[in-house]
Amino acid sequence: MLTARLVGSLPNDPAIHGVLAGGVPWEGGARATLNGRGRFELRVRGLVIPDTGDPGPVMTVSASLFCAPDTNTTPAFTTGSVPLSRHGNARIRAHVTVPARCLAPVLLVHPNGGTARYIAASGFTT
Repeated sequence: MLTARLVGSLPNDPAIHGVLAGGVPWEGGARATLNGRGRFELRVRGLVIPDTGDPGPVMTVSASLFCAPDTNTTPAFTTGSVPLSRHGNARIRAHVTVPARCLAPVLLVHPNGGTARYIAASGFTT
């Protein structure tokens, strides 16, 4: 079972598993759960660009799970895209193939169906 909190990315955040941070700062985040039977749920809340208060040109989001090591650039899974509201809210529910073993799991939220960038990642801020 995996439960994770995700936070918006900043342009100077590092690449994670070869995926680059989005080109503008993002605030807000998400909560995710994944059980051993492959039920994945991600609730995105208030994921917006601070300067505009909305998600700008981002109309949809998808999510990927990566496992260690960081040199692994192939996700364990990537969900389909779902709409992102003008308030930065979205919900992904999917049945996914769960790896038998996943060390140091990282969840990334991708904009507009692309997987080369992330706009939120598992982590926290203080």
